[in-house]
Amino acid sequence: MCKPKWMVGAAMIIALVPWVIERVYTFSQISYPYHCESRFGFKYHNESNSSVVTSEGSMQLSYYKDGNGVGTYVGRLYYLDEQGKVVKEFSIHRAFEFSWRLMQGILKSSTLNSTRIQGDEISDSDAEKYVFPGFKVGHNSYGVIVKIAQGGFAAGSSHFPRALCASQDD
Repeated sequence: MCKPKWMVGAAMIIALVPWVIERVYTFSQISYPYHCESRFGFKYHNESNSSVVTSEGSMQLSYYKDGNGVGTYVGRLYYLDEQGKVVKEFSIHRAFEFSWRLMQGILKSSTLNSTRIQGDEISDSDAEKYVFPGFKVGHNSYGVIVKIAQGGFAAGSSHFPRALCASQDD
């Protein structure tokens, strides 16, 4: 039995409407400025010489209604020997500006400016390689924002771990 074309169209609309409503509701609930924080670390192994580089620190991001934002990172970079003992330890303190926009449920952010903060001891290339590629001007990152049960939001991207976000009281 052949079903009328309008039934197929109606079924597709019924299937998509709840998802569209949830996306619109989620993004309409975001009040600005929005502040996100994440504490994270990475561990890099070089198999050729058994060396290890680790990083750990905290990132704070603020998103503003005009499509711009600012971020800071404060942390440490450690170079370890084969036994896991710290050989060298450096501070990393960075600030950066970015632009952002939502594209069909995907968050795109682009680094506009990046600078060292007093006390930063590592090169730009090591900061980008071992901590966050977004320290490089022109870097694009793609991610999502989702509403979480506690009333806030979580944001994550292709180059950054999930961050918890909350409205920043003025």
